[in-house]
Amino acid sequence: MAVLWVLALGGVLTCGTAMMQTIKGTSELLVVTVATEETDGLRRLKRTADVNGIKLKVFGMGEQWQGGNTRIEQGGGQKIRILRKSLEKYKDRNDLIILFVDAYDVIFLDNEEQILRKFFTFFDGFRVVFSSEPFCWPNKNLAPKYPLVNFGYRYLNSGVFMGFAPEIWNLISYKDVEDSEDDQLYYTHLYLNEEIRLSMKMTLDSMSILFQNLNGASGDVKLEVSDEGSGAYFVSNFFIPPAVDEDEFCWIYNFVYNTYPLVIHGNGPSKLHLNHLGNYIDPLRTVPTKTESITTAGTFACKLISGNLAIEGNEKGNPVKWLNDSSIDIEKNDLPKLFLSIIISKPIPFIREFFENIEKLVYSDDKIDLYIYCNQIFMEKEIRRFIEIGKRRYRSLLYDDSATELSEREARAFSLKQSLSLDSDYLIMIDGDVHLNKSEALLLMVQTMNKNNLGILAPLVGQPQKLFTNFWGAISGNGYYARSENYLNIIGRKEVGIWNVPFICSILVIAKEKLTPLLNAHYYDEKLDPDMSFCSFARDNGHFLHLENNHYCGFLVISEDVASSKVHPEMYEIFNNKELWEKKYIHPYYFAALNGSVSIPEICQDVYDFPLMSERFCAELIEECEYYGKWSDGKHKDERLVGGYENVPTRDIHMKQIDFERHWLYMLDEYVRPIQEKLFIGYYKQPVESVMMFVVRYKPEEQASLRPHHDASTYSIDIALNKRGIDYEGGGVHFLRYNCTFDADAVGHSMIFPGRLTHLHEGLETTRGTRYIAVSFINP
Repeated sequence: MAVLWVLALGGVLTCGTAMMQTIKGTSELLVVTVATEETDGLRRLKRTADVNGIKLKVFGMGEQWQGGNTRIEQGGGQKIRILRKSLEKYKDRNDLIILFVDAYDVIFLDNEEQILRKFFTFFDGFRVVFSSEPFCWPNKNLAPKYPLVNFGYRYLNSGVFMGFAPEIWNLISYKDVEDSEDDQLYYTHLYLNEEIRLSMKMTLDSMSILFQNLNGASGDVKLEVSDEGSGAYFVSNFFIPPAVDEDEFCWIYNFVYNTYPLVIHGNGPSKLHLNHLGNYIDPLRTVPTKTESITTAGTFACKLISGNLAIEGNEKGNPVKWLNDSSIDIEKNDLPKLFLSIIISKPIPFIREFFENIEKLVYSDDKIDLYIYCNQIFMEKEIRRFIEIGKRRYRSLLYDDSATELSEREARAFSLKQSLSLDSDYLIMIDGDVHLNKSEALLLMVQTMNKNNLGILAPLVGQPQKLFTNFWGAISGNGYYARSENYLNIIGRKEVGIWNVPFICSILVIAKEKLTPLLNAHYYDEKLDPDMSFCSFARDNGHFLHLENNHYCGFLVISEDVASSKVHPEMYEIFNNKELWEKKYIHPYYFAALNGSVSIPEICQDVYDFPLMSERFCAELIEECEYYGKWSDGKHKDERLVGGYENVPTRDIHMKQIDFERHWLYMLDEYVRPIQEKLFIGYYKQPVESVMMFVVRYKPEEQASLRPHHDASTYSIDIALNKRGIDYEGGGVHFLRYNCTFDADAVGHSMIFPGRLTHLHEGLETTRGTRYIAVSFINP
């Protein structure tokens, strides 16, 4: 039974199936484009042509482009000349339909048969069909001359058009055109000439039945996603959607005109929107079932997966599922040469941990040339420690330190130049706030580049438990960040794959063939930061910026508000980078003591000793206090206290004096309180309170001991900060009521005991050296 499609278009009624059977047997489609160089956009066009079975012919490859910068000015006449030279042999073919598309900003959504079907079904009686748009460009003064349309876009766009070969030939050969003239203006004048328009039977696809131009119409289209392919053509008023196989599920819908276009053109400033849509409308996409494992379905196969939103994947039980890294299949001998550029251009905490991760990366060291740039003096000690190892490990190593008169912009540009001069296959530029704690990260990045033939790639990295990552899904009108509608899904990995995005930073992989055109990208706009300038250049010159979120490679350290004026800035990072802070500063047996796998001894009546802080924290706290240097004089008068009087004075420095009060209070509530609740069952107070939090210094020549006293607290802690027998002799605590003495000399261990009423105690004499302890009176 024949299916009838009816559409009122320009007063012409068209219909269907029987006619189409004849057309299929007698008409042929020739799809052509003009391109003088291979670009990412052209590769995308070819790929979407291939997967749709479209035989695309590319004319003009290798010619010098003389048609101007059509991104910002009129031009493109050279395309007409190239078409004229290439299509002359087809000029008498009445059985041939020619479809022309721009090369760098077009995507095919369906096959030749469906394109011909729509052409003959909806434009029967016409010989040439141009795409349309809502703007009269490049000469808006011509707008009144355009024929009125009852419904749809009124103005011609020459980025996509099709028609019978004789009419296409007459169109492009009507008159001579200079290379620098504007091709759209050329076609516009012909269309506005009523005699020519009627004789050639030209019309516009005003409702985007075949072609969708996005400029000025981005808000008219949306992605339609189906969990199941319909596998069928259907009719509803004025539209026919693409034929959908079982594994295809995403298409473009113009909801204003109720149509499903088959060719999408990102003309003018709409190229970023085309890139966004291109992440979904590639026919290689598939939809996994709820039980299907997450696997890529091919190049640019971005998938929707079910599951809870998880902002940051990590190796501590985060619900995010990452691809199985056993898929790495690069042989050691086949590994490409890398130029690894490390850029440290601002104060960044945990730089030692950063370099420890670099040391653990799995790769052939003899295929890595390493460059380090750092303009931060306080980080040089850790960098030089790493260099001592690296200079014997890598093929070459170059270091520009803070004494080098080199800006960050110059260092990044140098990285590209040096990588090119060393003939590296890939440049990997990594900032100091990117922790690659996945040892296979380099292998994963290289394999992704190789398998997908990418030019620029960034693996997804983000700040733990935050929304901040190393990419932007969209750009606002002022050129800065805007949140795309899929941003949360990408960082939460509800959608996975390789994404074409407008901005990436922090860690980039750049293929060798991209180095030369990108050499000056960091200088493209010196009013912008170097990374923004780089991406702006890439966007404006057709270099796609890809983000990959299939694999977990690492995370971003939060590097804002680093306490760089302190001796040990990382000690103050408990709020910004808690996991790293915890790993570095909490005692390695603390959590075992908390969960009961390590016992907490009761060394005197209701006096317990438990592991709390690492030796590194203890040493750094001492150094921070000594650097501050303003120890109290051990007298009763103390202006630091409300009332100005200390009943049991010590030589000490309050946490507030070294700007550590807020951090210490949080530490007490986060790590000490749970231990207290475990040991003293039934007492609960959260958050804890404390006013007296201080570091005490005992020295024979200053204050060697402390007289018996009760603490003004519900309970207290005393943390041993340095080593008995090495740093000092003597010391310890004596609890008079129980006649119990404890050495309290395990570095990082804390005593915890009741205050006020029951635990009168004294500090025993330090006989040599200097003893340090950290004391807190909790819940006074």
